[in-house]
Amino acid sequence: MTALLATAAQLKAMKGEDRLTRAFPELEPAELDARVDAALRSASEEVAGYLASRYADRLPTLDATTCPAPLRDRVIVLAWWFLLRDGSDLQAEPAHRDYKDALSYLQALQNGSASLIFERPTPVDVTTPEVLSADPRTVLRDFVGVAG
Repeated sequence: MTALLATAAQLKAMKGEDRLTRAFPELEPAELDARVDAALRSASEEVAGYLASRYADRLPTLDATTCPAPLRDRVIVLAWWFLLRDGSDLQAEPAHRDYKDALSYLQALQNGSASLIFERPTPVDVTTPEVLSADPRTVLRDFVGVAG
């Protein structure tokens, strides 16, 4: 199962919580939250499919906290379209245009004409191990329990 690449809070911040509740006035908050989560899951899985063919085993583990912003924004656009596509809301036309643009970006990622930059952890300096820079008497005392 693919991790969510964006959160409901991120979707609400980008698209506006008021727009979301206006689009679904008939839904109770719990029902709306469930729809949003389902849309985010579908969008995350669709994005993962595009990424898998290009990045395969080089793709770091992504979730909503580690997903690069351009990719997270596309997940939100896809999820927004998934939410609106079955309704007759006037927001559906711009959402569909944005959806097509997001798919174009994902296809560009897939075919290599666009790339993602992933944060890399700071490498550990192994050239100067801590034990070599410590006082040898301290190392001996700590290692074997002998007073130095």
